[in-house]
Amino acid sequence: MTPLLFMHIHKTGGQSLSRYLEQFFAPDEICPHNTDHSILSHKPRALSKYKFFRGHISMHGLSQRIDNFTTVTVLRDPRERLISAFYFWQRRATENGPHLPAIMRRFPTMTFADFLSDPETQSCCDNVQARLAAGGHYGTTNDQRIMVYGDPVPHPSERLSYIGTTEALDTAAQAICSLMGFQQSDTSVGRLNVGTRPKSPLSDVEETLIARRTEQDWALYRSIKARHSIY
Repeated sequence: MTPLLFMHIHKTGGQSLSRYLEQFFAPDEICPHNTDHSILSHKPRALSKYKFFRGHISMHGLSQRIDNFTTVTVLRDPRERLISAFYFWQRRATENGPHLPAIMRRFPTMTFADFLSDPETQSCCDNVQARLAAGGHYGTTNDQRIMVYGDPVPHPSERLSYIGTTEALDTAAQAICSLMGFQQSDTSVGRLNVGTRPKSPLSDVEETLIARRTEQDWALYRSIKARHSIY
């Protein structure tokens, strides 16, 4: 079987879908490395035994180590995803873990508007979904691992075999199983790592900034929803 890459974009329900897909692989077929940074720190021979790669791993990153694989991903409402990502990272930053990317250490003192407008965080928030779907990649060091690089265009790479949406995660799971020939016993994807966010509405400034940071993400997201007739 051709190896499967589930390219998990931050805060799109990726942990839920990853856990669901793991049932179709033996434990020793699941790659334990879940970032571009960690994948690129291993030689191709060490990775060749794995059949399922999942995490914040880009098509570009994995292709540096594995020649042939099938890639799937899911997208989320760009506005909701970006809000969720910031407040998730802000909470994680307060935990001050030993491998925290350097930029995240600034998040506890940042407002959402700061996050959207600071040049140092641009690679964390600017059309991230469109960049990754078009063939972009995550940063290749620990400090860069939440950053995304590449051209923000609303046209997915031909290497992407399937793109679903977070809002229809069960449908995405069914489509991926059909693509890969997996026999499903349970078609419901459990929801994991569901975060919370402030209930106060965004300011006009924040709405303007978030629209600017997600223009290409929205174009791609809407085209995928239209393709799946979810409107």
